[in-house]
Amino acid sequence: MNSAMPPNIEIHLGNVGSCRSSLFKWFIGENKSAKYCKKIADKNPNTQFAGIDLNELSVDAQNWQQVPADFLTGLQKFEDGSVSKISSDLALGYYMSNKDLPEDFVAKFLPTAHQPVEPGLGVSRLVSLYLRPKDYPKLLHYTQEVLDLCYEKLLPHCDLVIRADYNGKQSLMDAAKKSKFNPNDIDISRLAKSDGQYSPWVEYQLNKFFLWRPQVFELKFKKPAN
Repeated sequence: MNSAMPPNIEIHLGNVGSCRSSLFKWFIGENKSAKYCKKIADKNPNTQFAGIDLNELSVDAQNWQQVPADFLTGLQKFEDGSVSKISSDLALGYYMSNKDLPEDFVAKFLPTAHQPVEPGLGVSRLVSLYLRPKDYPKLLHYTQEVLDLCYEKLLPHCDLVIRADYNGKQSLMDAAKKSKFNPNDIDISRLAKSDGQYSPWVEYQLNKFFLWRPQVFELKFKKPAN
């Protein structure tokens, strides 16, 4: 896999963006996800893109590879120090390992017991909403594991770019304190309402027609030269 890829590699964690909410699927859906992935792939023909998500997605672009896996397993397929950018929109910072999901959560929101429960299935936002204080360290542990693996895969001077709402930002910053990234070198900015420059998942959050619009932040984790 690695030998066939050109030097410039970008990875998106959770690029499918589908979830179990029918309303969210109606607004987003796999079609918009595939179109967005194709758009950025066509715009950067000299970059090899990889999307890591347990959900399958067909992207009509030669320089896009879909990796059906959870974040940790998918990232392991790439060599250390080989990736020029890693990004994640409303995904990393919300998930915990499938083995750590509370039993009552699984029973309430995942009634089909035979169905695998893995990070990347889109249940993460429900986890963050219903997460009990005693379960928060488990979410932080998984987030830290992914952050550390991203650090290893990135080239020096390259960034991990994550977009998240307020709760996601808080869990990312808490996890970063124990990660290989220096939390003092994380650039944080708030995104304004946009006209299509972001992924459909971020656009959905920024352009909600409700009285209360969630804040969306962009966090840039920098890997130093050494």
